[in-house]
Amino acid sequence: LSIRRQRQMCIRDSYTLDCKRAGAYALKMKISGDGADFNTDLLGVPTQSSLGIALKRGTTSIALNDWFSLNPASPPTLQAVLVAHSTGKITGGEFSAAATMVVDYQ
Repeated sequence: LSIRRQRQMCIRDSYTLDCKRAGAYALKMKISGDGADFNTDLLGVPTQSSLGIALKRGTTSIALNDWFSLNPASPPTLQAVLVAHSTGKITGGEFSAAATMVVDYQ
């Protein structure tokens, strides 16, 4: 995988929600994980300190570990976009990162 600072790689992930038990309660969601060394709003990549993953809900950025409202009838399209630190170095090879999707009702 070659990453250039001028380009972004976007990954869309599909998921399903079964919110029947939530009834009329308001729902909220967050993506929980460890932040990147250079920007804690981005998901960190443990083996690449100059690489982070920006999370998006449609076209809107989501800060890691921050709650946002959720409409179960129309779950948001979630995207992950690789972001390189402007002055850092990224080495080639495989990498991985992990986060947890948390849904709660109010």
